[in-house]
Amino acid sequence: MSVFASQANGFASLHLLALLLALAGGTVCAETDGGGSVRGIQGRFALYATTNPPLEAITWLPAETVLAVVGELTDAPWTPVRAPDTLSVWIYRDLVRDGKVLADKSLVRAGAGTAFRPLASLDRGTPVEVRGPYGDWLKIAPPPSMTFWVLRDQVEPLAEQPREIDAAQARADLYSALLDAFSGPSSAQPPDPDASPDLNALPDPAVPVPDLPSPPKPPRAVPRPPELADYALDETAIQGERVTLRGTLDWGGVDPISAPFCLVAREPDGDAVPLCNLLAPEITYGPHIGAEATVEGTRWFVKGARLPFVIPLAVRISPRK
Repeated sequence: MSVFASQANGFASLHLLALLLALAGGTVCAETDGGGSVRGIQGRFALYATTNPPLEAITWLPAETVLAVVGELTDAPWTPVRAPDTLSVWIYRDLVRDGKVLADKSLVRAGAGTAFRPLASLDRGTPVEVRGPYGDWLKIAPPPSMTFWVLRDQVEPLAEQPREIDAAQARADLYSALLDAFSGPSSAQPPDPDASPDLNALPDPAVPVPDLPSPPKPPRAVPRPPELADYALDETAIQGERVTLRGTLDWGGVDPISAPFCLVAREPDGDAVPLCNLLAPEITYGPHIGAEATVEGTRWFVKGARLPFVIPLAVRISPRK
C-alpha cells in the first residue's frame, strides 16, 4: 500500500471517530414512521368520500393497495385515509387559473360533469395539481385537505407505531461500533492500483454459471390512433388488438386516467366491475347509459391507467327491458 493510501485511510478513520463521538454525545431522538398506514385485505375494496348515507364508492381499489391513515388508527367502523396517487377528481375548467382556484365554494366532483356527485368544495386561492383537461373540465389531484374513508374490516394495519430508543443503549451501541472499527486490521483490503489483472485465470468449474435470460421481444409497432394523441401509451404492452366486449354502458371517471364512458360487468350482488374505458362522442353513448351493449374495437393500454382503452369500431345496443 502506498504512503498516500495509508494517509487516506488515516484521515477516513479520524473522520469516522469524530462522527461516532458526535453522535454518542448528541441527543437521541425517537424513531418514527411518519404515520400509520393500512393495506386492503379483500379482493377489492371501496374508497368513499363520506360515511353519511347514501353511501357511494368513489373508486374500487385492488387488494394490497396501501393507504396512509389520517390521524391514529382505531377500531372504529370507518378509517380516514389519504387519497392514493392513482385517484383523480374533477373541477370545472373556468374555476382554475394558473394552478389556483378562482372562487370560494368551488365544487370538486367525482367525474367530468354535473351528473357526478360533489366530493368537496375549495376556497379561493387553493392550489391544485392539474393532471389534464377534458372538455370544460380539469382532472386534478385530490387536494391534501380532502379525506377519504375505507371500512375498517376491509383493511389491516401495515406500519408499526413509533418506538423510543433508549439513549444509554444507543450510546453503548455507538461506542461498540467505534471499538469494532479500530480493533485489528480490516479483512477487506483496498485494491492495488499497480496490480495487473490475471488474464490467464479460468472460471471455477464447480461454480455453476447462471443462464442469462433471453431479451424480451419488443411489442409490434402499430400506428397510434388520433383519439389517443394526448395519452402516453405503455411501450411494453401489445397495442391495437381487436376485441369484443359485452357489458353495461356507464359513465367514466373510475380510472386515474379515464374516458367519458366505460363498460362494466354486473356481478350477482349488484356491484359493477369496470371492464374498459370507452372513447366515443357523448351523443353516441350518452342516451344509452345503463343499457347492455356489445362493443367491437381496438384495445390500447395507457401509462398510469388500470383499465385498457377501447376505441369502438361497432357498437350494438340491446333494447332496454
